[in-house]
Amino acid sequence: MKKSLSLQAAPIHDIPNCVKRSAEHSSRRKSMKQIKKFLKDEAGMETLEYAVIAGLIAAVAVVVYASGWGNTLLTRLTNASNTN
Repeated sequence: MKKSLSLQAAPIHDIPNCVKRSAEHSSRRKSMKQIKKFLKDEAGMETLEYAVIAGLIAAVAVVVYASGWGNTLLTRLTNASNTN
């Protein structure tokens, strides 16, 4: 009992869908490669760290000034600089 292996070609109307799926898959693969490359790249990380630190310092300064400690702190710093 021999089984014959028959291959059938895809119908003509399915070929554009196959091409579309292949193009989408290729596009996704390319996007994933770019994302992985971006995540592995460490260039500019030091600059980003400094920017985050500067942002935190600015946020603390705004909170201190807005809470009313700004005038007290200014007075104390002025008095400290005037004492010899």
